[in-house]
Amino acid sequence: MMIPLKFSRRATMNKLEKFPRLLKKVVWTWILLLNSRCVLAARGILSMDNIEIGRKHENHPYHPSCYMERRHSRCVVCENFIPPNSDGRIEYSVNRFWRQESCPSHQDDGTPRCCSCGRLQPGRYTRYHILNDGRSLCLECQDSAITEADECEALFLKVQEVFDLKIQEKNIRKYFMDKGELLKASKAIVEKNGGVSDQLLAGETADCFIIWTSEPFPQVKAMGILSGLPRLLTGSTMASSIMHAWLKVKCYKIRNISPQVTKGFSQVLAHMWLDFEMNSGSDFEKKLGKYLQHRIEKSSDYGEGFSLGRKAVLKHGLRQTLNHIRKTGSLPPVE
Repeated sequence: MMIPLKFSRRATMNKLEKFPRLLKKVVWTWILLLNSRCVLAARGILSMDNIEIGRKHENHPYHPSCYMERRHSRCVVCENFIPPNSDGRIEYSVNRFWRQESCPSHQDDGTPRCCSCGRLQPGRYTRYHILNDGRSLCLECQDSAITEADECEALFLKVQEVFDLKIQEKNIRKYFMDKGELLKASKAIVEKNGGVSDQLLAGETADCFIIWTSEPFPQVKAMGILSGLPRLLTGSTMASSIMHAWLKVKCYKIRNISPQVTKGFSQVLAHMWLDFEMNSGSDFEKKLGKYLQHRIEKSSDYGEGFSLGRKAVLKHGLRQTLNHIRKTGSLPPVE
């Protein structure tokens, strides 16, 4: 709203002649703001021409260019202002965890997305690493990526040691594969005898599979593990797979094992591994660990199994919870 002043610009400047320079600047800026001029113009950065009354912030009109710079979202990918749609509204895709805002078109125009942290490749000068199977990996995730079989074996042993989970006496073979090899191998196993774990999800979401024999009792023969992922994510995948294998071997006598256990409890160990490992890492690894935990907590794939399993471990401890599962096939009470 315009506030009429009872003195002209010349009269005002004459009155300000007696004030020190800094005070004059402050007073004149205040007068301009009372007249609802563009904030940048009031500071003397731009002229008062082309003020657009419809663009306001805190009741002060802006130049269109000022409004764009101060209030409009820029795309993290192309670095341009996000354009309005056909209705004149600004619509953008947002990754709230990483605070990335982008043009909706970048969701399916081939812009690289990190297969670990889920961030889109930002700006014109950042280039993600492309793995042999076509997956993209951001530079921060690449820094801790597990790429060699001996690294995979050492990490698997560490995960087992952290949780003190020995699945069986016989050693388990580990196959470290890229995405294409993993999907091809799992498909061949299913077609041959169906002896692959239900952890192997459909399509492109599988990071691991388990091969077992059922006679005379279940034993895990091998695991296929997706290569190229950072240590935190690879370890959490292994923790989940180890829990799946433990349930298969240790609870085979229980006919009606609770779906809460089979669907969600393996992710409790994945979540616990992230808690254990991420705090000793870099600032980015701490942030990545929080993101991976957030993804587990918000996923609808695990039903109540994850939340109830986590509560059970917090109340009874991991060892007592596992003993209860082994005896009853269900989670201990948490109330």
